[in-house]
Amino acid sequence: MRTDFDPAELSSGQFYRLLNSVVIPRPIAWVSSTSAAGVDNLAPHSFFTVACVDPPMVQFTSVGRKDSLCNATETGEFVVCLAGEPMVEQVNATGTDFPAHLSEFAEVGLTPEPSLRVAPPRVAESPVTRRPVRSRRTRAARSAE
Repeated sequence: MRTDFDPAELSSGQFYRLLNSVVIPRPIAWVSSTSAAGVDNLAPHSFFTVACVDPPMVQFTSVGRKDSLCNATETGEFVVCLAGEPMVEQVNATGTDFPAHLSEFAEVGLTPEPSLRVAPPRVAESPVTRRPVRSRRTRAARSAE
């Protein structure tokens, strides 16, 4: 049996939870970035995907204005690191709302590893990383908080 949902009849938070429950599986990406002040940031994002193959591009969506989005907007650089199931505790820990002047790498005991072509470090423990450079930022009309 199908159930129809009208986004206009739901709050953004209700619709966000609905989308999270039906768009699965949703792998988690760690997005690492470096602020203009030089502080490394690491945050999990479940809204990320391949955007293009030629040129190779990935994208992530920030639900709310998080440090990852601010840093990527300021510097134009970020790194996407896959976060596998064995790292679930560290993923959850980096999802904590740390103050912008603290690095999640140090706070949760992950190893920052220099990236080859961009300033933000990659997660040494991650099996796969991709070092995008921001080509465009698109602002959605509404975002769940």
